[in-house]
Amino acid sequence: MKLTAATITINRWAKPELWTEQERGADWLRVDMWTTNERLQHYYLRQGFTYVRTVVLPHNPSGALFQRPAQRIPTPRLEEVESLTG
Repeated sequence: MKLTAATITINRWAKPELWTEQERGADWLRVDMWTTNERLQHYYLRQGFTYVRTVVLPHNPSGALFQRPAQRIPTPRLEEVESLTG
């Protein structure tokens, strides 16, 4: 049996129930995670994220908000990855 541990969605849309209009934009890499997952929260803190706040919503357990400045890094094209991994 396989369980989903996490999902990643990358887009420029911020959930209005979590992030304010002033906080939107591409200058930050922002994540939200379950408020009860302290282990994951500590992981992101070790990766250079800062804690922003916790938003408690009855229908969404992912209210622990963290962010760090976004930066562009060179990434290989799919063809390059396939040639390196076979």
